This record gives sequence, structure tokens and C-alpha cells, in this order.
Amino acid sequence: MEEKMRDLENQLIDYKRFVSALLILSSYLYMGGIIKTYLQPTSHGGILFLLSLISVSAGIWFIGKGKGIQDKISQER
Repeated sequence: MEEKMRDLENQLIDYKRFVSALLILSSYLYMGGIIKTYLQPTSHGGILFLLSLISVSAGIWFIGKGKGIQDKISQER
């Protein structure tokens, strides 16, 4: 039982770290999209905005998975 709780807590910590990394990545992609669209106009800015949206969506998905794990942890205690 303790091992399962420890595994769930470690998985929750990993999800939180991954969400942080995805948010940092999406902010860099968004800023790159702004630079490519407005400061140095090229046609590649839209791709960066799309990648930013995808990484934010993945972050939101991992937040939802983390909430589910948090609920499991609170039920087991």
C-alpha cells in the first residue's frame, strides 16, 4: 500500500514538472510566433502559434491527469 502511494506521489510530481516544461516551451513558441509574424514577417509564424497551442493543450491534459491522481491519493488516505 505504501509503495503504491509513493508511486502515485512520484507520478504526480512528474506530471507537475512536465506541465511546467510544457508551459515554458509554449511561451517560447508563442514569442517566436510573434517575432516571425510581426517583427520579421515570414510565413512560418502560424506554425509556431499552432505548436504553442498544441503544447498548451498537452499541458492542460496533464493537469487533468494530475487532478485524477491527486483524487486517488486523497481517497487512499
